[in-house]
Amino acid sequence: MKTLSFKIILCLCLLMLPFSLVSAEEAEYEVEVKTGLSVNDVDDEASRAAEYKRKVDMDTSTYLGGSLKFFRDDFRLGFEGLYETGDEQQYRGFLDWNRVVRFKSDYYRFYHRLDHDTLENLEAHSMEELKTVTKDSITKWVSLPAGAGLATVYHTDFNANDRYGITRSQWKNNLKVNLPHLPGITFELAHRYEERKGLDQARTMSKCAACHVVARSKEIREYTNDWNPKVQATLGKWTLEYSFLYRVFRNSSETPLNIYNEAMRPVAGDGTIVKPGEGDDRFDAELQYDATDGWLPFARTPENRKYLHSLKAKYDFNPERHFFVGYVNSKIKNLSTDEGLNTLWGNFGEELEIDYDAVHARFFTKIRKDMTLTLKAKYVNMDADDVFLDVVEMVSTKTGTTYREAIGCTCDVTRYSAYDSDEFIFEGDLAWRLSRALKLYFSYGLEIIDRNNAADHELGHPPVNDKTTEHKFKVAANWRPMKNLKFKGHYKLEIIDDPYTHKNAYCPTTLPGFDNDINDDGWADIWNPYNWYSEWVYAARQFDASVQPETAHEIVAKADYTFSPQLALQGNIRYYFGDNDDLKVYEY
Repeated sequence: MKTLSFKIILCLCLLMLPFSLVSAEEAEYEVEVKTGLSVNDVDDEASRAAEYKRKVDMDTSTYLGGSLKFFRDDFRLGFEGLYETGDEQQYRGFLDWNRVVRFKSDYYRFYHRLDHDTLENLEAHSMEELKTVTKDSITKWVSLPAGAGLATVYHTDFNANDRYGITRSQWKNNLKVNLPHLPGITFELAHRYEERKGLDQARTMSKCAACHVVARSKEIREYTNDWNPKVQATLGKWTLEYSFLYRVFRNSSETPLNIYNEAMRPVAGDGTIVKPGEGDDRFDAELQYDATDGWLPFARTPENRKYLHSLKAKYDFNPERHFFVGYVNSKIKNLSTDEGLNTLWGNFGEELEIDYDAVHARFFTKIRKDMTLTLKAKYVNMDADDVFLDVVEMVSTKTGTTYREAIGCTCDVTRYSAYDSDEFIFEGDLAWRLSRALKLYFSYGLEIIDRNNAADHELGHPPVNDKTTEHKFKVAANWRPMKNLKFKGHYKLEIIDDPYTHKNAYCPTTLPGFDNDINDDGWADIWNPYNWYSEWVYAARQFDASVQPETAHEIVAKADYTFSPQLALQGNIRYYFGDNDDLKVYEY
């Protein structure tokens, strides 16, 4: 891909042009005007070469910008802006009256070009015929690859010619008031309004025998509105602050709809059920939706509302020692979880909430002239609503019974939130300046995460790890042996007890009872292609996985040499090694 850009900036500089009405030595007005020309051409994919450029393909656009500032005694007023296209513009303004009233406003608008996924990589082999293969007294139904037939993975892009992109605009305002008769007290009001409009690509998939991945265009019309009042008071050695945030996210986009494939019943090639007495009856009773349900929604973006209270306090013992404490309470409510027909629409009968509470503290002191100590602590509690999933009770066309009636239990389930947890954090940092050229740092960190619903999410290598404890040790140094040469480096050790683990996350590379090699039918033993695939695919997922090591080492070194203000040479090296002996699958 290539991009070609020519820009001609013609500045009609009236900058610092004085129109003095009061004093001949100080200008009351400052005016600047500038204009320019841009010519752009993009070859190949515009979303890669001109991701944030609205006009491409040799389109010509002009720039028009400028600023106006007014100063007089205790009053200051200013404005500046730049306009290129309707989707590329920005403005800024400010007002200051004797520092009693201070106001500033910022607005910008830009276009973000998005990729269009052609989905062409989603084409697996096709199956032409089914036949039985017997090996070691085990009979399997397998398929032979062919150039045509029933595809196992295929795709459809229903809007292949659409171009995707989002126009994002944001307007931020901030007002501060310092009343002369209330010294040390500041009132502040911040406001933010954001819009996102455009077209994006949404994807969904039909499954059961064949995986049909489809893409449809999704209209984006989203609005976020923030109001954030704040008051701050300085009372002697105390500094106190309270702020409140009220945020509303609204979505006026049309939800995309899709007709899913008609589900293909799991039967053998000759029309019989793979496992006699099972298959068709259980499958029909478990089926939640397919083509017979008509158009169904997908890729919905829920609306939400957020309330946040923040309280901060700082006490300065002296210039070399202070203590800080803060508290945050937040509540986020999903406004779209009580809408629609059933759980397929995301209707859970109530507006779901997440509650967040946090207390954090920091203490800083200068132990002696060349040594400082910083201590930090934090406690976080999160509590989210649980959700009852009322699974659709289908009736089998074969037996006239539901899944509950057929096997004697229900598929309904209560989803306990994975957000529910308590987190404890402690950090200690010691800085020691041995000389003007050398400074050492020593730090220790402790983090404990206690998960309330780990067992319900099958987390952890037995026993269930509902609590993860992480220790971090770090030693660092900054050394400047000469004026133009600097060195930085550190060593960090992480020790994690019971890392966050996903139970039965993937299949092992071998499976007991099989030779774990490619058979004459073209399949590896571990992937037994029974039509009743749950026994051989889902049940074969026996290995746990984790993104965290039990022990990790990191060494980082950096060097910086400055030849002149215009020339510098930098180099760095990083070594990291982490492993998880318990899972035996984590090492890098």
